[in-house]
Amino acid sequence: MFQQLLIFLSLIEGLLACIPTQQIEPPTEAPFPCNVCSKIYNSGCQGFGLPSASNWCSTAAQVPVSYTLGVGPPEASSLPDVCSSQFTCPAGTFIKVTLINGVTVISGNTNGAPQVVYCFETGAYSGTWWVYIDDDAHSYDISSIECKNL
Repeated sequence: MFQQLLIFLSLIEGLLACIPTQQIEPPTEAPFPCNVCSKIYNSGCQGFGLPSASNWCSTAAQVPVSYTLGVGPPEASSLPDVCSSQFTCPAGTFIKVTLINGVTVISGNTNGAPQVVYCFETGAYSGTWWVYIDDDAHSYDISSIECKNL
């Protein structure tokens, strides 16, 4: 009986010694280069399944969202001093745009093209973000954008 107990305790000790301790790093966002314009991607997004399985949006790091400062995209008339971003939402999500007046446009580009957003760092519209929707070839001033679950 004593030998069986000793063997059992040896097995338990061996099992406990083999617990993996791999650290998994969450995705991180790139540094933000803009000065006047603030980040436009919805910072309240918590990721897959949060706050619920039927109502969630991807985090900026999961998309990933990155920003560029310099000459703007063609949608911004290629003006200098523009903060811009171009991204595609992950599978299972769509682009949800909230206009500056609080109206929600349910989707951004539906043609598979990357979504373009831009903000002028100088001039009359400095600090205001704009989204270019390919489907209707029009720019809208916006208050936030996110990749929302379907």
